[in-house]
Amino acid sequence: MKIEFLDKIDSRHRLYFEERVSIPAETEILNENDQCGQVLFLLSGEIEVYKLSENGKVFRLYTILPGESCVLNMSCILSDTRYMAYARALTDCECIVIPKPAFMEMFNTEESIKAYVFKLISHRLVEITSKVEGIVLKSLEDRLKDFLLQDGHKIVYITHEQLANHLGTAREVVSRHLKVWEKEGKIELSRGKIHIINL
Repeated sequence: MKIEFLDKIDSRHRLYFEERVSIPAETEILNENDQCGQVLFLLSGEIEVYKLSENGKVFRLYTILPGESCVLNMSCILSDTRYMAYARALTDCECIVIPKPAFMEMFNTEESIKAYVFKLISHRLVEITSKVEGIVLKSLEDRLKDFLLQDGHKIVYITHEQLANHLGTAREVVSRHLKVWEKEGKIELSRGKIHIINL
């Protein structure tokens, strides 16, 4: 995956994007209150950004996909604050890592990078606002149904724990709703898989 602004920046800045870094799946990339010394751009794989409650419950904020960077990571760099969440590699990842001084210079001199950052911030704000609205205004049953139907697939490969993390609730609550739907003939449950029949 190519970074969208790469062809628009000065050749001396482009050199920073030539070195690749591999990150194995399940690696904790950033922890809450970490000081950010570099900006990460994802080339392949997926990175989950999440918050962790005091009782250990995970709430997913967003997933970083190839070609993207982490808004909170950039915010940390630009505002000289500490990281506000956790970031973990969901799969094996290939990244470009730019040291803070180099990124700050590029941000201040390259209009295409500045535009990319603002576009990414806007996208994440819409995504997180929509998620918060869903939590406040929709029932858990509706949010669970929306999540399972969002891609239009008849089979969704996901565990009850992962579903609970996506929705910001307890695994037991998700399992209870799914078992009711299974009894009603709307879905079939098997390990790590949900077959949608008539949801």
